[in-house]
Parts: sequence; C-alpha cells; structure tokens
Amino acid sequence: MKRKLIPELSLSENFRLALSEENLSFSDLSKKASVGAMTVYRLVERTPLLVTSPLLRIARTLNFQESDIRERIRVERAIRKVSYSKKGRFYELISELIELFEKERR
Repeated sequence: MKRKLIPELSLSENFRLALSEENLSFSDLSKKASVGAMTVYRLVERTPLLVTSPLLRIARTLNFQESDIRERIRVERAIRKVSYSKKGRFYELISELIELFEKERR
C-alpha cells in the first residue's frame, strides 16, 4: 500500500516516521534500498533539496510515491528560498523587490 506524505512534516520527518512504523533501522533500510548507510542517515536527518536516485530508491522502499517526493522537494525549496536556475533566482529577486516596495508604501 502506498504511503502518503504528511504535509505538516518535512520530508525527513516523514521518512523517520515511516522508519519507525516499519520498525526498520538505518542499516536495514540501506540494505533494502541498495544505498549506503550514510546516505540513508543524511536523508533521514536532513531534508534534501535535490531529487536523486538514492532518494527515490529510499522513498520507494518506504512506499512513498515518486510524484509526492518530487512535489515535496519543490515545496521545501520554496520554503527555504533555494533555486538552482537563473530563471528561479530571477523570480525570487522580483518577489523580494515587490516585498520591499510594499513595505515602503505602508
């Protein structure tokens, strides 16, 4: 059965919750997902900002849908105001300028 992400929790918190519900350790998950134990530890302790194949393997092992993971990464980037493209940085700059002008008008 596919597991749904809890929107109020970060991706890493969702992973920790799934680990506890499945009664898995980091090493168990790393063996099942065929990724290194340190990779599992990093992804469970700190929400990533990039979609990588180890992340998707871990997500699949924990029964999360890839589309949900990709969307959650986009949301986390927006929350943290992180962009990896020139276009994204441009839009962030425009939004900051609009906020500055709004503050000045008040």
